[in-house]
Amino acid sequence: MTEFFKLEKEKEFSEEELYFIAGALMEAGSDTTRVSLHQLVAAAALWPDWVHRARKELDKICGANADRLPDMRDMNDCPIIRGAVKESIRWK
Repeated sequence: MTEFFKLEKEKEFSEEELYFIAGALMEAGSDTTRVSLHQLVAAAALWPDWVHRARKELDKICGANADRLPDMRDMNDCPIIRGAVKESIRWK
């Protein structure tokens, strides 16, 4: 959006057009996240066994009381979580 605001100074877009573009970008980003999360919940309802395995995976990495959040260094130790994320995007 910062690039679009720079263009507005050059009169490429009106202020109303910039607001529309900003809204469309936010909606597109939030919509894909929402749909992926819904797919993940649907998969958990259909196949609850992987949820338990994913929890064990996270507990092993982050501690049973979530002593810390996982980060990118943990990526190789999270095959179930990685698979769930990819599948939630691919599924529907």
